[in-house]
Amino acid sequence: IPYTTAASEFLYGFNVVVAALTAKRRQMYNVYIHKRALHNPAVTSIETLCKRVRVKFTLVDDSFLPKMDKMAQGRPHNGVIVEASPLPILPTKSLGRMGRTDAAIPIELADQSAEERKVNGDPSTIPAHTTTWRKPFVLLLDGILDPGNLGNILRTAHFYGVDAVAVCTNTCAPVNLPIVQKAASGAAEALTILSIPTPANFVTVCKKQGWSIYAAVAPDANSAKSSKGNLITSSMISPLSKGPSILCIGAEGEGLRANLATKADANVGIRGAKSALPSLNVGVDSLNVGSSVAVLLEAF
Repeated sequence: IPYTTAASEFLYGFNVVVAALTAKRRQMYNVYIHKRALHNPAVTSIETLCKRVRVKFTLVDDSFLPKMDKMAQGRPHNGVIVEASPLPILPTKSLGRMGRTDAAIPIELADQSAEERKVNGDPSTIPAHTTTWRKPFVLLLDGILDPGNLGNILRTAHFYGVDAVAVCTNTCAPVNLPIVQKAASGAAEALTILSIPTPANFVTVCKKQGWSIYAAVAPDANSAKSSKGNLITSSMISPLSKGPSILCIGAEGEGLRANLATKADANVGIRGAKSALPSLNVGVDSLNVGSSVAVLLEAF
């Protein structure tokens, strides 16, 4: 496989390729386009986009197909693959205190290698896509190991305008996996993504800096003996009207780890409908994590 750099990544899938070329957050080394794929108008538009943004592209024939298959790890690539630098993912210690008129979120970066700094830069703030009423909103993911779920969550977060997605480094699938990018359908190219090496410390410091912390939990999980507020998505008022907030999402099945859940200011749950007919109670009493995130973000 031809690598321009040792850190090169290969992106495939029409939406991912178009998003990467449009967002311009990566360095694009080459776009490989199979000649037969040019019969597809969508692929022809990628060729046109490459010319417009001045990215090198290479037309290849059947002799190159085995290499394309390897680049895509045997997954469908539809005759288009991009070789690019890694997506910027900022290792982050904490978020800073927001001022009343801040259009950006202060961050404190964790240590970076020289290679990471080359990709990420050394920013002290990240964009805040706030409106007249909504304060900054960050989604914290803990224990999302399935790459497909992670990609779907990134897509949902982008759709709902989340300002940043913070991914716990040691408990989640790597964001830069091609399967994550494909499941995100290009949304990862537009998101600010933070990697969190020490999640409990991250949450603790963010609280001190004025961020409200919300834990996604099942509605009946410890709610009776909890002294926290217990919000239900169907009846809650958006907390984002009051101040900057972080919503913590845990693993499917196990839920959010206790060392994070106990630091939350309030729990947020989704209450489903329960049938009165015993024959309809077949043990399906929850949503998968991707669907849960969509419901939670809609409520926020």
